[in-house]
Amino acid sequence: MKKALYIFANVLVALVGGWWLAQFVASLPYEMPSWLDSGIRAGIRLTGASQLDNTDDIETIAIILAVVACSALIGVVLALAIWLGCRLVARRRRAP
Repeated sequence: MKKALYIFANVLVALVGGWWLAQFVASLPYEMPSWLDSGIRAGIRLTGASQLDNTDDIETIAIILAVVACSALIGVVLALAIWLGCRLVARRRRAP
């Protein structure tokens, strides 16, 4: 139960941190890169979901991808920080 709560807390922190990071990135003035637009259009064509092939839906999918990418980035940073923290604590316990 304790381990499940620990995992749930880490996932929650990664999702909330990713949401905040994605909000910051979305507030910056920029154009959607052409590679992202082309990639989303290719994914839509591959799945056969032609009703999503308009500009508004592609922008929405791009924002969803940004939230997922930011959450994954925060999750990796969080995992790295926890791993380094555990190593530091273990090293200090071993030292006399």
